[in-house]
Amino acid sequence: AGGQDNLELRLVSRRFDKLVRDSIVQLDLRHSRATRTEIPFVLAQFHRTRSLRFEWFTDTLIDEMALFCGKNLEELWIEGCGHMTDAALARLGTALPGLLNVHLTGAGHITSAGIISLCTQLPNLRYLFLQRCSGLDSASMRAIGQLQSLESLVICTGINDECIDALVAGGVPALTSIALQECVDVTEDGAESLILACPRLRQVDFTETRVRDSTLR
Repeated sequence: AGGQDNLELRLVSRRFDKLVRDSIVQLDLRHSRATRTEIPFVLAQFHRTRSLRFEWFTDTLIDEMALFCGKNLEELWIEGCGHMTDAALARLGTALPGLLNVHLTGAGHITSAGIISLCTQLPNLRYLFLQRCSGLDSASMRAIGQLQSLESLVICTGINDECIDALVAGGVPALTSIALQECVDVTEDGAESLILACPRLRQVDFTETRVRDSTLR
């Protein structure tokens, strides 16, 4: 009897573990002790997760996410994209077509071509965060502006008024929130063009730009 009870207890425990794993929709591995070789095992255990967060990037990470989480993943947050290239960014869009929210920091090697590829591959993006992406220019900002579902945009890098004009020319019909931080070449003219062209805009942040608070009132 004792052996049967132990067997039933183990079965219940396994079902409970699976239930817990299947209920996890956000997996934050930024401060995890899991090594990079252990990541595939972790992703396999939480394959239903809709949100993943890392503090590093490798090319193989794209394949691992696509294999284990590709059908469900909607949000990707990567801090430390120093090794990410345009080719990797293009693969990101094709491997994870369901992404709606993308947050990339330290993406110093990404050029305009990479951003355009990302926008082309992920036309349903709702949230985009780009920090230290030195390749942003008018062409890539126009591609961002053409994202019909984009609601929130955060850019922490050196764009200028011409980039804002390109963004507005793209349309950004759904944009309600924008933060242009550390963009020292953005002036009040650019801010005014943005505000006038985006009637749904409700939240703006021009920290460390040349835009005065009085312009936003």
